[in-house]
Amino acid sequence: MSVLFTAPTAYRVMLDELTDGTAPEVASLRRCVSAGENLPEATWKAWYARTGLRLINGIGATELLHIFISAADGDIRPGLTGRPVPGWQARIVDREGNAVPDGEEGLLAVRGPVGCRYLADPRQEEYVRNGWNVTGDTYVREPDGWFRYVSRADDMIISAGYNIAGPQVEEVLSTTPTWWRRRWWAARTSCAARSSWRTRWYGTGCRATRTPPPRCGPSSAPGSPRTNRPGRSSSSTPCRARRRASSSASGCGTPHDRRTA
Repeated sequence: MSVLFTAPTAYRVMLDELTDGTAPEVASLRRCVSAGENLPEATWKAWYARTGLRLINGIGATELLHIFISAADGDIRPGLTGRPVPGWQARIVDREGNAVPDGEEGLLAVRGPVGCRYLADPRQEEYVRNGWNVTGDTYVREPDGWFRYVSRADDMIISAGYNIAGPQVEEVLSTTPTWWRRRWWAARTSCAARSSWRTRWYGTGCRATRTPPPRCGPSSAPGSPRTNRPGRSSSSTPCRARRRASSSASGCGTPHDRRTA
């Protein structure tokens, strides 16, 4: 195989397998094309560093049967999609179809030798406006004519009045070192971390650090079968009362323990 067409997610999976030594040999590849979703800059750089191959990025649409913005070989800029391919025009518009100045976010609109036609479908009026095909992607046109992907127009996270594009979050996560993520997760799930968190939230003497209350029924000697099965408990003290007494004795009379008592 000398030419590979797949999505950025597949390239990331192959990068992991190349690192583990479980991926097939890629020395035969001479061209790699990425499409189907946004290609993060971190993925591009990682693939290039591992294989020496420059990923060809591009955006197309099923309705148009063609990639209309792309860049190849020495013209590639990681993090940018590219420029309109020959025969196609592209611009950025607002919701009303008016052109948006360079450097500002807006909807990507394209037109070329083929167009979209929905038969007896209301989506036709939304997709084709004044002869332009509005793809539903949010883009920015740089002053030099290059197009930068932001997100899908219907996939924007709104927080505290800010519009946060999903790919921006993905970019941050993809650049976080694996060893740091593993250390963070180990610390977060350790007993010490849980104890510290519960202590700050519930107060001193949380149940993560105290001796657990006795189980229902009499204690069993080491190595002997448990006798606290239904119908075998010989204790006259109800389980709920004993748990409440245990909580009071350990000094952990917090609202949390009262809820679980």
